[in-house]
Amino acid sequence: MLARATDAAVAILAVMDTSAGFSFGPEGIAAYQRLRAEAQAAIEAASAVIRNAGVARVEHLIMDGTPGAAILEVADEQGADLIVLSGARAMLGDTSSESSTVHIVRHARCPVLIVPAERKPGDGYQP
Repeated sequence: MLARATDAAVAILAVMDTSAGFSFGPEGIAAYQRLRAEAQAAIEAASAVIRNAGVARVEHLIMDGTPGAAILEVADEQGADLIVLSGARAMLGDTSSESSTVHIVRHARCPVLIVPAERKPGDGYQP
């Protein structure tokens, strides 16, 4: 793993996309809390994989905002040498994720690596 070989820190970031706004009624708050809990669980799972690969320094972040802008902000603040993005939503046809990915690739001050989502049987993938 690149991070282990270079003794790099890995920051795992989830962005709660608030660009369209949230309803602050009971249902909106419940949905936000559920999504944030899902993001936290995903970050913890990713962190475990990274730590098991021998990376000692792993940082967790959850932010509210527009995904593209938030990712670039964190990358700039931390002096990132590489941004790694999952193509999961973009490959499922989520156009907001696609535009975030394009925004990051166009405006990042460092290289960007896009990792495809794990493909599962029945998702239309033919090897």
